[in-house]
Amino acid sequence: MQRRAGIAVALVGVGLVGLAAGGGALTGWAGGDPLGCVIESGESVDDVVPIRATCTWPDRSPGRVQAILDDLEGHSDVFSSLGASPVLERAGNTALQRQVHVAPGISDREVVVRWDMSGGPDAKRFAWDIADQQQGIDPDHVAPLIHQGAWEVRSAGTGAVVTYDLRYSPGGSVPYFLVRWFQGAGVRGVLESLHSASA
Repeated sequence: MQRRAGIAVALVGVGLVGLAAGGGALTGWAGGDPLGCVIESGESVDDVVPIRATCTWPDRSPGRVQAILDDLEGHSDVFSSLGASPVLERAGNTALQRQVHVAPGISDREVVVRWDMSGGPDAKRFAWDIADQQQGIDPDHVAPLIHQGAWEVRSAGTGAVVTYDLRYSPGGSVPYFLVRWFQGAGVRGVLESLHSASA
């Protein structure tokens, strides 16, 4: 699979976003976006700016979007900013997943995240944070300092409302122009990937 520039989710909880100071809607992405998303940045906490995207997708089944997010192993097939997304352990509504975050011009980031899933078909939440135990990490990769967030998928008529929250501090050194790019085009790329995969 060819890798393109982007951020993750991570899913998708993938990151490299939410880094620069500031607040409010990100330039170029608020309002009448054809993808149906409003992307906003919050107030900086611990030098990390949280990102929130809210998307209204009348042409997407909530069940289909939820199934894609629930398939943790397949995240690296959906989101180009994930080089790998193997599940290390899964029991009930929790899981451990190793993520490799890839982006041009900087070293790969690698982290084990803990997923907690809650809710049901009408409103399901997929939240992640850095796991207490970090196993199987490539010593040549950089460990993110902060990587937490959530996807929430709610039914809305015949479609879905998708909310994506992310706080991410990549560790190491990242040029400021890349930070700004990730906050705009990178987040949008994650949302476009999920929208396309759920067609």
